[in-house]
Amino acid sequence: MDRLIKPAESFFRKLKFKHKILVMFLIGGLIPYLIFSYPIYKNFYEELTIIQKEKKALKVSSKIFDLLKLFQEHRGLMYRYLKGEKSLKKDILIKEKNIDKLFSDLENYKHIINITFLKREWLKIKSIKNTKQNFLAHTKLIKTIINLLENLAINYDLYVHRGKNIVEDNILVALFDTIPNINETIREISVYLTEFLSEKNINPEDKRIIQNLISVLKFNLQKLDLSFKYYFKQDKNNTLKNEYKSIKKDIENYINYVQNIINQKEYEEPEKFFEDSRKIISKIDSFRKNLLQKINVSIQERENELYTEIYLLIFGLIALLLIVSYLSTGFYYSIEKPLVKIERAIQRLRNQDYTEYLTINTEDEFKKIAETFNIMQDEIKKYISFLKGYQIALDSATLVSKSDIKGNITYANKAFLEITGYKLEEVLGKPHNIFRHPDEPKEKFEDMWKTILSKKVWKGILKIKTKDGRTLVMKMSIVPILDEKGNIEEFVAVRVDITDLIEAQEKLRRMLYFDNLTSLPNRTKLIEDIRKKQPYAIVIFNIDDFRELNDIYGFEAGNYILKEMSKILKGFEKEYIKLYKFPSDEFTFVFFSKKDKNEIKDFVLSIIFNIENRAFNYEGFDINILLRAGIALINGNYEVIEKAILDTEAAVKKVKETNFKYLFYDESKSAKQEYVNTLKWISKIKNAIANDRIVPYFQPIYNNKTKKIEKYEALVRLIDEDGKVVSPYYFLDIAKRAKLYPQITKIMIEKSLKVFENREEEISLNISTLDLLDSEIYKFIKNKIKEYNIKSSNSVVLEITESEEIESYNLVADFIKDIKEYNVKISIDDFGTGYSNFVYILNIGVDYLKIDGSLIKNILTDDKSLTLVKAIVHFTKELGIKTIAEFVSDENIQRKIEEIGIDYSQGYYIREPIPAEKLPLIDNKNLEE
Repeated sequence: MDRLIKPAESFFRKLKFKHKILVMFLIGGLIPYLIFSYPIYKNFYEELTIIQKEKKALKVSSKIFDLLKLFQEHRGLMYRYLKGEKSLKKDILIKEKNIDKLFSDLENYKHIINITFLKREWLKIKSIKNTKQNFLAHTKLIKTIINLLENLAINYDLYVHRGKNIVEDNILVALFDTIPNINETIREISVYLTEFLSEKNINPEDKRIIQNLISVLKFNLQKLDLSFKYYFKQDKNNTLKNEYKSIKKDIENYINYVQNIINQKEYEEPEKFFEDSRKIISKIDSFRKNLLQKINVSIQERENELYTEIYLLIFGLIALLLIVSYLSTGFYYSIEKPLVKIERAIQRLRNQDYTEYLTINTEDEFKKIAETFNIMQDEIKKYISFLKGYQIALDSATLVSKSDIKGNITYANKAFLEITGYKLEEVLGKPHNIFRHPDEPKEKFEDMWKTILSKKVWKGILKIKTKDGRTLVMKMSIVPILDEKGNIEEFVAVRVDITDLIEAQEKLRRMLYFDNLTSLPNRTKLIEDIRKKQPYAIVIFNIDDFRELNDIYGFEAGNYILKEMSKILKGFEKEYIKLYKFPSDEFTFVFFSKKDKNEIKDFVLSIIFNIENRAFNYEGFDINILLRAGIALINGNYEVIEKAILDTEAAVKKVKETNFKYLFYDESKSAKQEYVNTLKWISKIKNAIANDRIVPYFQPIYNNKTKKIEKYEALVRLIDEDGKVVSPYYFLDIAKRAKLYPQITKIMIEKSLKVFENREEEISLNISTLDLLDSEIYKFIKNKIKEYNIKSSNSVVLEITESEEIESYNLVADFIKDIKEYNVKISIDDFGTGYSNFVYILNIGVDYLKIDGSLIKNILTDDKSLTLVKAIVHFTKELGIKTIAEFVSDENIQRKIEEIGIDYSQGYYIREPIPAEKLPLIDNKNLEE
């Protein structure tokens, strides 16, 4: 090996060092090829990974398509069988056998799809003997499978467009979303209309059902046409194009055919209509299979091309690598001896031996390196003396102790001794467990020792016990100090006393779990309880006309009644029945033991009778109140148990529209009514988006110190066709369910940034927890901030609006850390209710905290609200976070929050939300103006 390298080594030895570097620089011209080949290989690997994912997804999707078709055929057979065609039983059993076989095949992919859920729903369907219920259950499961197909495509990146990937987004959307929905809609129309034709009577309700399905079919046909319009621009496959045109024409004719029937322009025999529907469904299935086959072929071709490119690149890379390696080795051998001397000198320096200088007898640059090293050695001597001074400073600012490798104390500074109450001679040679607090688990200390003995720094929060028995909380770091051989020599523990901060946090946490007025556990506590223990029923009591009671007798009277009611209702608590206080005038009972419907009804009526047959005497006035109750029974149908609370609230809302005293939540009726209302609002929202009628309104935020309006919050509004301004209360949740919410978010971001492009004020943009983890929304925000010339830095605030508990704080923290690189600030909305992990939230880098309006509006009348607000303000000032008060409705509240020290105010007292055209040209006006 040495003989082979010698020519290259001799060449480099004849050069001065700078000439050596010049030669290596020229050799380095080959390096970029090596460097740039890594992204190419990485891209190859990623592309191969994508191809494997696509092939796997397509393999699974093929079976899911088969399962979907079997369920649709089984639904039709069962519908006819339950209608009286008993001869179909044999066909039904065959279908069921095939479905069970497919389920067995799909067991191999249960890590990809929730096969257990599908099988459970399938077993339920087989047990349903009611014709309509059986049909609806089938339909619900079929739609779930269609959604499963779409989610499979999304999760396996089939929708992501890549340059060489000929499987275009448009054709995949058609295959996994639009075509299955068209197929399903035609099947539903065929079943409904066949039944109506058999009865020879199409009433207005039947007509409306069919008309709605036709609308869905038209919408999906438009989507399909748009997908293939773009696809055929890139792919001139005439066979596929002609097949699509034929199917499109058939569907359009089918729509006209159905409309003529329901409008009674023509009559058709049920069997004929059903057969015509079956033919078009078969044609669509055939077209789908052809598409799937084309995609599989395209993926295989792409994989073959990729392997060919990889082999060529590897060959070139190996040749280049051999050349670079040969020349680099010669360079290395030419400078080895000077480097060995330098290495030995560094080792002496590491051993704190400063007596010998580095000597290199050459005329190249290594001699200058030796001279510089010797100067550096002298400087190190000087800096060591400085470090000793820094050690003294550290001792005076923190609580420091040292111990040997067994944990016995060898040193403790004065500050640590003073706070713990010990003298130095009392702790020297003693183990650190003399400070151990009984609350701390053994596992924490085991983890601590495991960490520091592995030569890593342990960080954590630890309770300690002082000599006089007091408890202190320390934020602590333990650093292993290593000798020159890398062995542990001792441990240094540095502590900061955070007892006061922890006590403030714990006090605030306790206050957040209980209602300020009644001291009953609140909604947040209820949600936490039902996550730990299975509830069986939830009952919410609401006081009729409570607002009018406050208007007549005053808020103090209302508060008095709520407190008295809490005392009475506490008497109805049992071991398995717990009472909670919801916001405003609502009390909630949760049954943690199973009771039948009549027992719960009797319980509700007994409370209503008790409350309504007594008078609450307040300052000489006898006040009678009336109660209503909403009830939700929880029998295992709730996948998300918190939904039972929403259903109970829906029952309360519904019962207030009737003359009843109580109402059980009826999911089927509510779902149907919600379905009709949702369709109406989805149409309105889509129309508003299409016609540019989603607009931002801006509510000013007032600086209580400078007395100026320095910020605005952008609030979404929908302008109805008649010009009416619609609150997001009516449409935002529906937009989320209809997957229109991201479009609204983008519209609000773009329009708001456009308005504030050249303004001085900060603009707050509301984002939900859905937006936080949406990579597309995140990219859109970054691009728009770059695109618009926001006049000053830190002018954009992202306000996290949802108050329910965030599941992944690490992901949210990563989002905040990344977005702040673009000079964006973060605000938390509705603080004071809902965030059970609020301590973590306040430590992930927020800039503003909006105190919940329910606390602000009661701040003058409720001492506990006032105490909680003061605690929040004190706590946030400790962390350097600015506070904003919401719902500032009058002058007295404004004066109070200024007195408390809240930084900003927002509410109708400052000004109501206004459209962009009403924003003042100069907005730095004080409140009096």
